[in-house]
Amino acid sequence: MTSHQETRMEVEVGEHCFFPQCNRLDFLPFVCDLCHQTFCKYHRVPSSHNCEHIDTNIISTCTLPEKQEFLFHCSLPSCKKRHVTSVVCESCEQSYCIQHRHQEDHSCPALIVAEQHSTRTVRGRPLGQPAKATGTSGVKGGSSSKHTSGKVALMKLKMRAVGLDSIPQVDRVYFEVELPRTSGLPNTSMFVSKEWCVGRTVDYIAQRFKLKNDNHKAHAQKLCLYCEGAVLGMSHKLQDLIHTVITMGTTLTLEYE
Repeated sequence: MTSHQETRMEVEVGEHCFFPQCNRLDFLPFVCDLCHQTFCKYHRVPSSHNCEHIDTNIISTCTLPEKQEFLFHCSLPSCKKRHVTSVVCESCEQSYCIQHRHQEDHSCPALIVAEQHSTRTVRGRPLGQPAKATGTSGVKGGSSSKHTSGKVALMKLKMRAVGLDSIPQVDRVYFEVELPRTSGLPNTSMFVSKEWCVGRTVDYIAQRFKLKNDNHKAHAQKLCLYCEGAVLGMSHKLQDLIHTVITMGTTLTLEYE
């Protein structure tokens, strides 16, 4: 064999792309599974060489759908956020976000109905029905009715409470605040952060209602926060006092000592 023949064989190794506009010599050609023609790596896909055997219906139905993110709207009108998860209230059967999933947080109509029912009962029995001579069912009913009324009262307090919007919902604690008598201001429903100490709470209330506050001065009259007549220590955190000294919804008195 001559050297010219060997050179010609080396040159003809591989296959030319069957696509007319290409005709590229490819040393590792691809064979189309539909038309069985040989193509280069740039035209190996049936759509790239306008393969006549493409079933357009199959291609259109095999395209992947776009990813969709489903967000839920909280049923509480004042909540404008959309959430990935929702919780359905068993009483009113409405969907709420995590922050407003409890009945008292979304003003559930079931609590209102329960309060109205409790006002028509005396010690757990309907009005007009005589009490039983023996047994403690009336006492249990009265305790349950009192607990429900307390939850409704707290719910109403939360609806009218004022405070810093920047405080996260999970950190809010709610109280009825009795302002100093010399201020002439009425009682106010408020929320503050459970992470605050009593001193910061006093400073915030004084600033909000423009009350005189000289607590930073050594010999000045102090502005203190009281619960049922007992003064609360300025350095104590509210989260440490909750359920031990004070409870949510209770009345705190702000007064000069």
